[in-house]
Amino acid sequence: MNELQNTEGTFIRDANLENFLRFGAYPCIYGMTEQNQKIELECLVNDYLYKDILAFENIKHSSQISELLQCLAFRIGSLVSFNELSNNLSISKNTVKKYIDLLEKCYVIFTLPAFSGNLSNEIGKDRKRKIFFYDVGIRNALIGNYQFMKFRTDAGGIWENFCISELIKKAQEEQRRPRQYFWRNYEGKEVDFIEEEDGELTAYKFKYSQDKKAILPKDFEKTYNVKSFHVVTNKNWIEYF
Repeated sequence: MNELQNTEGTFIRDANLENFLRFGAYPCIYGMTEQNQKIELECLVNDYLYKDILAFENIKHSSQISELLQCLAFRIGSLVSFNELSNNLSISKNTVKKYIDLLEKCYVIFTLPAFSGNLSNEIGKDRKRKIFFYDVGIRNALIGNYQFMKFRTDAGGIWENFCISELIKKAQEEQRRPRQYFWRNYEGKEVDFIEEEDGELTAYKFKYSQDKKAILPKDFEKTYNVKSFHVVTNKNWIEYF
């Protein structure tokens, strides 16, 4: 997003937000017509994800990676476990781990672990995780859905994925290396994204619409050293990315 702002300005970047959330921001598709963006994304999915990666690792069962990616695409913003994915896809847990590791190394997906420390009712680091896509356009292409955000039931997950991905890229651009997590307890209270630097936590909640109020869970705030808390919406997102 910073690259686009530097070349085209904040107004152009803001005006294209809906397009970014539907088709992503791969340089090769930016500026194309809607139809051509769909075609190019399908080519990226089929030629890169299902051919180059599989050939590189000499993986014969392409359907397994295809099904795994689609399963992850449908579950963005939700907790996943290796056991759950293994059972859903009828493949071994070790195979699931191998494929996820491969897709992370190829910068298709990234894993966000759970933050845990002193609270007995919080989800532990080794129990559940969230898995996101570096580009939401690739995610949408995997499930064949490019609807406008106002019509989508998965708008919250797409927004969360987009925001976290951009914050991770921003940290890399600034040559920072914070530890990055999400936090949730068994009562359903959650912090969408956490950056930990020098023992201090920067916490984020992502709400596509400003109509939805977001607060920092009290037990999290009281227990941990929270430096700042931010709510990122489709109205104020530019100041963060």
